[in-house]
Amino acid sequence: MAPSEVTLTFGHEVGSDPTNNVSLVQVVREDDNLFYSNGCADVNNESVTTGIALGESGRYLVAAKIVTEDGHVSTAEYGFTYERPAETAARTGVAQPPACANTATVSAAPESLFAPYVAPIPAFVLVGIALGFFVVLAIVVLFLVRRTTPRTASVGGEPPAAE
Repeated sequence: MAPSEVTLTFGHEVGSDPTNNVSLVQVVREDDNLFYSNGCADVNNESVTTGIALGESGRYLVAAKIVTEDGHVSTAEYGFTYERPAETAARTGVAQPPACANTATVSAAPESLFAPYVAPIPAFVLVGIALGFFVVLAIVVLFLVRRTTPRTASVGGEPPAAE
């Protein structure tokens, strides 16, 4: 049987003000970046629970942003691997973070807690840019030095006379 909820337990009381809409738990599958949680965060003392309906087998990420009773924001993130039982139908995820269906707790659609992935620039590209910069700099310096160096004229291939 597939799990139907995710519960996170913190080391402090979680705020239970239903109007603040800042306690969020989101579940995303790494392979498709779709959301598989219902958007509702049920608070019970130090725990926050959200309903889930997982899709295909794979690695899932859980991210949470909660507000403690004293108003501090805490975040948590972890991953788990899910193997879908053969008798369980895979659910379909959604592209946007779901909002809780309970309109008393929702003021607007929530933002994703997952930062967009930005691929790092490979080292060879950075080295190439640096080398290119230094080559251009060397050419400019040589050009300026050659331009400002006084030249002496010689006639008939003879070196100029010393004064």
